[in-house]
Amino acid sequence: MDKNNKNNIVIATFFLIYIFATMFFTIKNNYFDIKKIGRTVVYNPDKLNYNDRINYFKSNSESVFANNLVLKYDYLDTYGLFQKVLFKRVVTDAGEGRDVIKLSNGNLSFTYPDMDEMYWVNKLSIVDEYTKDKGIYMAFAIAPWSINEESKLPFYVEDKAGEVRTRFIDNSIKKDINIIDLEKELTTDPGTWFFRTDHHWNINTAFESYKIIASHLDKELDLNITDKYYNDFNRKTYRKIFLGSYGKRTGKYYTIPDDFEYIYPNFETNFDVFNSEWDVMTSHYVGDFRHSIAHEEYLTMKIDDTRETSTYYTYTNGGRALVKITNLDPINNKKILILKDSYGEPVFSFLSLVFKEVRAIDVRCWANVNLKEYIDDYKPDVVLFIHTPSSLYDQKLIDFKWE
Repeated sequence: MDKNNKNNIVIATFFLIYIFATMFFTIKNNYFDIKKIGRTVVYNPDKLNYNDRINYFKSNSESVFANNLVLKYDYLDTYGLFQKVLFKRVVTDAGEGRDVIKLSNGNLSFTYPDMDEMYWVNKLSIVDEYTKDKGIYMAFAIAPWSINEESKLPFYVEDKAGEVRTRFIDNSIKKDINIIDLEKELTTDPGTWFFRTDHHWNINTAFESYKIIASHLDKELDLNITDKYYNDFNRKTYRKIFLGSYGKRTGKYYTIPDDFEYIYPNFETNFDVFNSEWDVMTSHYVGDFRHSIAHEEYLTMKIDDTRETSTYYTYTNGGRALVKITNLDPINNKKILILKDSYGEPVFSFLSLVFKEVRAIDVRCWANVNLKEYIDDYKPDVVLFIHTPSSLYDQKLIDFKWE
């Protein structure tokens, strides 16, 4: 046996030992979860047939392995590094069967197929007609899409989310729904609107969007917003601390981690904040913006500490079913109800400065919310939807009850 063959056998043997050791310790560490899945298969009260039981065990066991694999993040980081060395702009099957695409400016993104946007338009039209009858102002603020002239796809990759966004706006306007098209009104460079490694817009873009939305609402409601609520803010940049949702799929070496800009008021504030799940309070904070709405503990985390969380949660501690914010030193007596995805988190944080009360609902987390009943009970002055174009693909965000 020649030397090369011996080397290959040694490498292959080492690799197999490494794989089996990883499997052994993963099973060992998750034995009770796997055992619980097995007991469910054997004693399932629904009396699933044999094939259903096998599929249940397979899918749930795979989920346990995927989420708790020993050295999971080392695998991801190494894989991403190889993709970078090979100049790959498409990282295939990077979690949940999705491909992560590197755009021309280095940002990462998903792509989306075509879809029928009219389900959203028709559901919004029902809310719009009702709020108009009640004398409540309603608007839909739609974020820009991450793929644009400054952030282009590889020529061999297709995306339809931008077209869906355009049709949604056009058809909503035809239904006389007030649309705030943030893509048209943002004055900053489109190439700087988004985080490099995350699907969210960055905090500066969220802040600029807050100013656009506040200006629109001030014209409609006379909110008494003065210059300080637009310009008197502190900014602090934390360098390369943020690995976003795309970066977590490709590993920390595939692209450069993001800076995170923390923006907060440079004037006295005072808030009472309730975070709730299914309208049951989970946390309560009283204090200024930095100690009630913001959660600065996320800014001190290292990248490896945020693999299962996100620096983006600095504003309102992440997605909640319901957030209630009362401004204890308000400039007016107006109340706003916001239906939002995670893009809305920093935006409604800033909007709390110019309203007496903000209530923000994520319908995905509060699926049985009866929006008509909630509007009747709360009696807001404004109902505002804040969404990104990719949220149009998630009907759970619009599937509230209306009775």
